Amino acid sequence: VFYFIMYLTTVGITSVNDPRDAWHTGFWPIKSLIWISCLVVPFFLPTSVTKFYGEISRFGGGVFLFVQLLAILNFVYWWNENWASETNTHKCQVYMLIVSFVTSAASVFGLIMMYIYFAPRVACGVNIFLITWTLILVLLMTGISLHSKANAGPMISGLISLYTVFLCWSALVSEPSSEVCNLQPRLMGRGEWVTLLSFAFGAFTLVMATFSTGIDPKSLSLATKESDTDSKIPYGYGFFHFIFGLASMYLAMLFLGWNLQHTIEKWTLDFGWASVWLKIINQWLAVGLY
Repeated sequence: VFYFIMYLTTVGITSVNDPRDAWHTGFWPIKSLIWISCLVVPFFLPTSVTKFYGEISRFGGGVFLFVQLLAILNFVYWWNENWASETNTHKCQVYMLIVSFVTSAASVFGLIMMYIYFAPRVACGVNIFLITWTLILVLLMTGISLHSKANAGPMISGLISLYTVFLCWSALVSEPSSEVCNLQPRLMGRGEWVTLLSFAFGAFTLVMATFSTGIDPKSLSLATKESDTDSKIPYGYGFFHFIFGLASMYLAMLFLGWNLQHTIEKWTLDFGWASVWLKIINQWLAVGLY
């Protein structure tokens, strides 16, 4: 709620000369009071309001995952283009080959480990399908990257392949503890670290994408004075708050579970079949966008 209040009050700012710029960069006592109020007031709200917000958060959390996916893909392509355009081309090509080899090897290792921990028997049909389909997607992306008409190169396919393997692992980790095909909780712990690592990496890429998404005044008017370029804002304030509002909704779903009709186990994070299939769909979107 706090972030969406900030979004509504800062959206559309294109210049530091806008009076609302001071609201974004200052007034910390007032904003701190609003933030604390947003933390305390929900404890006194009726259950119906909380459930309504839960439904909204489920949608907002899904949007956050998609935006996070776009940010990660943008980061990967930016990394590839940055190294490809360096003056020391030969040195960067060596680095790109190393990254391609490491990510490909890590993807193969991850697939093997998933077969060991999540498909210990032939009866684990769903897990075998998800892992095998991930393997097919990795091979497909690798084959596309080696095609003569592909301009991206093997480094991008290696990074995206590793990300798809990670999404599959994260999805399988999110299976209920009662699932007999999931050996990881008994051998390696509950696996909340996978969810936290995924969120931390996604948040990192989102912060980079948010601060790198500036608003060009020329796109908003037919003519722009040269003096206006010095007063434009460094990044989109409204977009910044909107993304973090979605991130807070995603965090709510991690703690409450995506299926609001069934509560998750105590002291667990992001478990349930709804979470599993949400991550798998996110994986398919990643490959499709690539």
